[in-house]
Amino acid sequence: MNLAGRSILDIGTGTGKWAVDLADQDPSVTIVGLDLSPNQPEFVPPNVHFFVENVETEWSESESTRTFHNRSTAGSRADFRTCAEEAGFVDVSEEIFEAPLGNWPEDQQKKDIGEMLASSFKMGLHGLTAKAFQDVLGRSKEEVEVFNAFVRRELDRNTSKLTLHVSVFIARKIE
Repeated sequence: MNLAGRSILDIGTGTGKWAVDLADQDPSVTIVGLDLSPNQPEFVPPNVHFFVENVETEWSESESTRTFHNRSTAGSRADFRTCAEEAGFVDVSEEIFEAPLGNWPEDQQKKDIGEMLASSFKMGLHGLTAKAFQDVLGRSKEEVEVFNAFVRRELDRNTSKLTLHVSVFIARKIE
């Protein structure tokens, strides 16, 4: 896909690495990265802008965006298909994969995937738990951090054969 000159919304930007890498590769794109956690770098290319925002709230930039990048946003959207269709996307499809979480599989490719997913899961754990555990479950910030430390330790121990159900949505926006 040719992204030259496009305005891209990076939903769940996390550390912002994807946005910064793309901006460095193609200075003609403008990338707006949104995340609930403020863990993006301070110094970025001039065509990258990060905001600590909830993508489900109203904000002025959304009307000019036609290209969206969304990954690792488990638990953040109630119904992605409906949201995509309401935003004008067509041919919305979903495919669900079961993927290992950790390096326990015997197959080397699955082991590599599991290691990458476990690393990504640990880095994004705060974003998965902070809002839900504090606002919905009423946990304190300290309780959430203790829970996250426990989860990271269990992933590092790698004694359970954990799996994730990964949903991949593909859609097109008519321009």
